[in-house]
Amino acid sequence: MSTSHVDRQTDGHQPLRVGGVLARLSKAGISTAFVRETVLPDWWNDEIAGNPAGLAQFLGIISRNLGVEMSSLREPESPIRFKDFGQPLFKTRKGVSRKDLHVAQFLVARCAQVACQGMESADVLELPSSPRDIRAEIINTGADWVTLEDLLDYCWSHGVAVVHVSRFPPKAKKMDAMVARSGDRYAIALTRHKKESAWLLFDLAHELGHVTLRHLQDYSMIVDDVDAKSRDSLEDQANRFAVELLTGRPDIQYTAPFRLTGSQLAASAREVGERDSVDPGVVALNYCWAKETWGVGQAALKILEPHADAPGLVNSKLAEHMNWDCVPEDSREFLRRMTGTDDST
Repeated sequence: MSTSHVDRQTDGHQPLRVGGVLARLSKAGISTAFVRETVLPDWWNDEIAGNPAGLAQFLGIISRNLGVEMSSLREPESPIRFKDFGQPLFKTRKGVSRKDLHVAQFLVARCAQVACQGMESADVLELPSSPRDIRAEIINTGADWVTLEDLLDYCWSHGVAVVHVSRFPPKAKKMDAMVARSGDRYAIALTRHKKESAWLLFDLAHELGHVTLRHLQDYSMIVDDVDAKSRDSLEDQANRFAVELLTGRPDIQYTAPFRLTGSQLAASAREVGERDSVDPGVVALNYCWAKETWGVGQAALKILEPHADAPGLVNSKLAEHMNWDCVPEDSREFLRRMTGTDDST
């Protein structure tokens, strides 16, 4: 018998149907296909929900992995309600509302929560408030400049988890990044779909700035659309932090006396990067932000990093540093699916 037709009596008069739960999740913006492919574990079979214990297990998995209030799942006539993950701070683009990001916010917050859970056995080291100190610590290891891999290793070594979240329900709007606090731990979630490292490197440095500058003292998370030209006070502080961490100066702006082609920008970025100890991709992006020549910038980044897979690098570090034994099996599988992390790693 299909579980969509299996009834379980609730405290009221309306029966609880598994199909009804999926339908209400779909109304809330979380499609049935997404639930089946990403939220429910591999071993799940609808026949399991044919008895009260199995149905309770189904509801528990949905509640944990989607951050949905169990009580709202059990009430057939009730709209879906998400759990309280604390007070969020939204720093999003003009025209993007909190409601637009509602689903993505809770999915990414849940991924951050699981990532923090997997760091419970790791030490939390105090982060310097100065981006120069972080930069110096990385450069002093023998690095030519601060790379994405360097900064990922730095974050993990200081107890800050970093994930790249790539799976979202169809039509769900998403942020560029999020930084979340869970107790004394922090997790940074990157969601920008860019293969080239420079994009995620700047986003990571920006979010780390929010952490070290204590922007989360009164908030559990910052839902962020990273804008290098933002005039918002906290965003400007995080941007300046990121630029100084990556280049050594908070106000550096790379330019040229004439418009460069992609190949010219790539060549110049390599030369300037070696001179200033700055990742050439960061040099190219910095030039693009000033000139707003995104096509040229993207062409240069492809030349500089022809086989780029920045999201893969982020999540290879996740697989390497997470203590998966600290995470329940279904939550572990959910995080792996949301990040695209190979289950064999």
